[in-house]
Amino acid sequence: MKRWRTLMLTLLLTLTLGFLVLTWPAVAQDRPCAADVQKLCKDLGPDNQGGMIQCLKDHDTDLSDACKARIRTSAMRKDRVLSSRRAFPRPLPLP
Repeated sequence: MKRWRTLMLTLLLTLTLGFLVLTWPAVAQDRPCAADVQKLCKDLGPDNQGGMIQCLKDHDTDLSDACKARIRTSAMRKDRVLSSRRAFPRPLPLP
């Protein structure tokens, strides 16, 4: 019984570590500006989103290519959303 339990725990640990190793690159790609924020904006707290955005704007020449691409993509999405809101304004509520 004890051998069975040890085998199951070993299997569970192996699967968990394998999952983490395989998904780690996806996590890193999801946050391409994380290293830039740690390097350039280390004075800011993690809950200071506005400060981080301003810091990244101030250091735009020092950012990694991946971070620049993410910022460009986010800006394009924001512009698309704003333009669709202008094209299709919300109807006024009925009295």
